[in-house]
Amino acid sequence: MAYEVDILPGVAPRLRYQVIATDTDVFPVVSSNDDVARFEAAWNAFIRNPEVTIQKVQIAGAAVYKVARLTLHGEPAIVGVDRRSKPAAAWWDTFGDGFHRSRDSRMSLDPFGRIRFRTRRFRDIPVLLGRIFAAGEIGSSGRVYGAGEYRIACRELYEKNKVERAVAKTLVNYMIDKVGLSYARDAAFRPLLDYCIGGPDPHQNGPFVGFVPGPIGIGSFDGLSVERHGLALASDGERVGGFLKLYGGSYVYRVHLGRSPDSRAFVHTTSIDYNGPGRVSA
Repeated sequence: MAYEVDILPGVAPRLRYQVIATDTDVFPVVSSNDDVARFEAAWNAFIRNPEVTIQKVQIAGAAVYKVARLTLHGEPAIVGVDRRSKPAAAWWDTFGDGFHRSRDSRMSLDPFGRIRFRTRRFRDIPVLLGRIFAAGEIGSSGRVYGAGEYRIACRELYEKNKVERAVAKTLVNYMIDKVGLSYARDAAFRPLLDYCIGGPDPHQNGPFVGFVPGPIGIGSFDGLSVERHGLALASDGERVGGFLKLYGGSYVYRVHLGRSPDSRAFVHTTSIDYNGPGRVSA
């Protein structure tokens, strides 16, 4: 059995409110009674307007959301899918094929008080809702777990070198986008570019990729919420550095890109939502 746990800076680790459908049962789990009231408010809003954001796409540079409309009269069903400029409050959360996903469908409350569905296919959402309605009143006896310390089970180890090369590639691409290809082609960046395509890290003046504790002194980067991934590229006219952080975390990937080809000083930052309708995909 897999559970959704909030482990965020400044927040006691806890199970967020979630309703899980296994092969034989439908039941909720929760750590905080405050989340019960928040879930009920989100659930009542969803019942009044049963719509779910299932995908975000970019069309001509603008965000367009695919929203599934459901009927809850009789057997729950999807009655149509629209494209809209704004997402529905409830959303379907999925991961790429390379990620492990729980086989048990679930509905939960996200950190912003929105209903979130996690199913293998978005067409499994009405199936989950049908099982919830069929269960009637869902009891939670014995399934309330207090906030505090949770032991995390690691399913598989990541390969450190592959992750660090991916971080380096991300910052190189960001540098090309913000400063230009001719700048990135300078001989000063050749060792890093070779590293990105499988070459060695000579470890001169430290490895290309490492960690630094935040903040790093760039306000638009340091101030990101826990719901955003961030990138920063900076030069003081002598050296160029890149920074990446995930989920607004306090630890930041640092990339030594190389000596600056010219005396330009600059700072560029960007960020994306990782949680909510900004991240959902087909």
